[in-house]
Amino acid sequence: MRAMTKGGGGEISLNPGELERFAVRAQAISEIFQNKIEPEIGKLARLGYYADGEAADTFTKYRQALEKMRDVGDFYARAAQLLMFVAESMASQDEALAQAYDEGAVQ
Repeated sequence: MRAMTKGGGGEISLNPGELERFAVRAQAISEIFQNKIEPEIGKLARLGYYADGEAADTFTKYRQALEKMRDVGDFYARAAQLLMFVAESMASQDEALAQAYDEGAVQ
């Protein structure tokens, strides 16, 4: 992390490490969904209870709810990817700016 206080509108503080920690946590949650919750959702989705008759509408909503649970795991996986990308981009840009500053190109 590098903080610059000279000139401009105040301190700029970049902390890609914090974003990386969030990404790791999001990835861990995604893996829980993928490895533990997803197989159970599959089992529940294959249950044939109340699939016919008056409960058919309720069972359809039940399956939709299970699909939404699958989506949650996908969202965490995507969030982890985006957070890691942003952290890497920030670290790269921070390094480039620090080098330019040290070389006198940025004042």
